[in-house]
Amino acid sequence: HADLVQYLNPILKFLSDNGGPFMINPYPYFAYRDDPRPETLAYCLFQPNLGRLDPNTKLTYMNMFDAQVDAIKSALNSAGFGNVEIVVAETGWPYKGDSDEVGASVDNAAAYNGNLVKHLRTMVGTPLMPGRSVDTYIFALYDEDLKPGPTSERSFGLYRPDSTAIYDAGLSKSSSSQVNPPVNSPSPAATVNPSQPQPQPQPAVDCRQGQPET
Repeated sequence: HADLVQYLNPILKFLSDNGGPFMINPYPYFAYRDDPRPETLAYCLFQPNLGRLDPNTKLTYMNMFDAQVDAIKSALNSAGFGNVEIVVAETGWPYKGDSDEVGASVDNAAAYNGNLVKHLRTMVGTPLMPGRSVDTYIFALYDEDLKPGPTSERSFGLYRPDSTAIYDAGLSKSSSSQVNPPVNSPSPAATVNPSQPQPQPQPAVDCRQGQPET
């Protein structure tokens, strides 16, 4: 987006000069919602699929999360800021939605977040950034029940208000659905740091206004 370069370049230069990360919000769910083909769902959920070839880099992508992260990495490289670290500030999948919201279900939410956690812990990285993994915040720890918009916007939570898990996202020490997070940590997101075997929910700022950015 050439029209945004004049605004982004000073920000990217600041991050580059000070060692700050560029934080992004990749959401494969919204890509699937707008292109609800069976092969797209598998691609979004880190499930077996044929993969997709990037005609520019000739790299094959086996999941949309990696493709979305590498799209940002490629843009940073092109802008001359390839040294700026990428951090995923938000990603997630709604466990329920309205009748016309394709793909919003407990099974899909558990598959996406669970497989995302497994993928990050392998430290395999992305095709453009192999052998490493980006720090990733899962949206969200609890539902935002007063948020306007479709049902999916209020259904990204991992936990109910009583602190029981809606589904197992692979972050708990036990596979039990009765997982109790710290009662004094009502964070809107949970973080995945691949270097720590048992990551704990960390606070993060919910910067979304309306639909999540992709």
